[in-house]
Amino acid sequence: MVYLCKFVSLPLKFSNVGALNPREIFQSALNESEGVINVRKYKPEAAKTVKVELESFPDPLPVSVAESTGSLNEEIGAALSEILAIIKETIQARTVAFCWVNRAKKRLIVSAVQTDAPDFTTEKSLPFQSDAVTQIVIARKAQLYTEISASDEPTLITYYSAPNGIKAFMGVPVFYHDDILAVLFADSLAKGAFGHDDVHLLSRFGKLCSAFVEKYDLKSSYIETLRFAESAQQLTRHLYRTLDLNSILNHFCESITQAIEFDHLVLALLNRKAELVVKKSISKSQYIAEGSIIDLERSAVGHAVTNGNYGAIDDLSQLGGVPRFYVGETLQPNANASAEGTPHALPKQGSMLILPIRLGELTAGVLTLEHEQPRYFNTEIFKKARFFVETLALALHRLLLDDQRRTMTPIDEETGTLSLRTFYARLSADINRCLRHQQDLALILVEFDAQEALKNRYSATALTMMMRQAAGLIMANTRSYDLVARFGDFSYAICLTGISETHVRFWAEKIREQILNFAFETEDKYKSIIATVSIGIARLRESQPDIETLVSGAQKALEHAKLSGGNVVKIF
Repeated sequence: MVYLCKFVSLPLKFSNVGALNPREIFQSALNESEGVINVRKYKPEAAKTVKVELESFPDPLPVSVAESTGSLNEEIGAALSEILAIIKETIQARTVAFCWVNRAKKRLIVSAVQTDAPDFTTEKSLPFQSDAVTQIVIARKAQLYTEISASDEPTLITYYSAPNGIKAFMGVPVFYHDDILAVLFADSLAKGAFGHDDVHLLSRFGKLCSAFVEKYDLKSSYIETLRFAESAQQLTRHLYRTLDLNSILNHFCESITQAIEFDHLVLALLNRKAELVVKKSISKSQYIAEGSIIDLERSAVGHAVTNGNYGAIDDLSQLGGVPRFYVGETLQPNANASAEGTPHALPKQGSMLILPIRLGELTAGVLTLEHEQPRYFNTEIFKKARFFVETLALALHRLLLDDQRRTMTPIDEETGTLSLRTFYARLSADINRCLRHQQDLALILVEFDAQEALKNRYSATALTMMMRQAAGLIMANTRSYDLVARFGDFSYAICLTGISETHVRFWAEKIREQILNFAFETEDKYKSIIATVSIGIARLRESQPDIETLVSGAQKALEHAKLSGGNVVKIF
């Protein structure tokens, strides 16, 4: 799961970290005082005194995507087609298409299409007319048609060879900065098929497409100018073969290790609590441990992330009492190094490159590279590292799209259970019905224990098979009108109605025991998975008959079960 956070720039707060005044760490570049961090623009002759802020490198000029050629253009088309397929499935459209806009030539360039129509135009370039798509370009706003008459269709819908009986249409502009880059639109044979909520949803996909294309602009510029194009393309292929976060991070670290020389690497991502957690720590000797939480308020890296700054600290000794990552940071051995004695403080020597991982205005994490040599990181190294970070951001965008698709579609494709969106809609209806007829209702959350151990020991395919088999086991013990949904990566939500608290607990204990005694099959016929689950139960209360209270109660019960050691049922 990928989590994002929008930080507001605030002054750093330090306490008991050294004699150095922390407010002197990040000062104006014009400050001539000594004893602060030396951060430079890679112009040694200008760096006579230390500087105080991570200064941004100028962004490379983007290359027009519509004019790009070769494998990169094909890759963009394939990625857009995947996005359109998600949109089409989500809103149940007849056609979803993405067209570049060439305002100079007054043309629409068809880039990607997902359609059920056999007669969608084969023309790649369409002229501006009085049609619905062109109106979006002219108005620079979204357009919605809930009822299109047969007489208006030939004028409004011009991308079919013949009238198709289209009754509804919606489209949104896709912007690159302040210019219209493209148009994303969809149509349907059903009158009133789209509403304002659908337009808002399509607009969200349009913004993701805009960010997606912007990342590809940067990427195309790097590939043309840097000498490691082959390894960069190989990284991209690896990242887009999987939607597993651990696999993406592993490929990322392998590729950047081959391309850039460094002594230490830290890759940290935000969790659901907005904590910046170290996911990968690679070192030639010893460095901070994976799982460490970076202090966003009192560390140099935390300050760079919260302010959206990237750049280099030329001499780590100038940090004084300010920690890189967190107060009291200590050295930990890596997987290939052996350490004797107790961990000791992380020495401040060498230089560090800090690159926040940003998705638009939001922050997903940070990459830091460190070398024992001061003033090691130059412009070329920065460009290489920036490329890898932007490519990782693209992969994280795909994960976000996939998470959104899982939420929006009615069925979870991996397990065959309900998606969260459908589950909540039907849960609301069940709550209202039970209140009217004074029936009992219970929400049950079932979550696998020792998730990190499962992910470390078994492949993503094996865990997917486990979740699918667990779903089948749960659904085999439910009635046709009970609700079962995928609640998280390793959890399910079940709604049972018309059943007493005693019977609910009996049902939950039965599920717990069946999973405990079940050998889950994997892709390796000689290997199976034995796992346990924790279960939390919450009953509908007439005094607070809302979904939020019900879900919160079940989550509290589940947390209690997990804190009790797992493999247990608790009722809120």
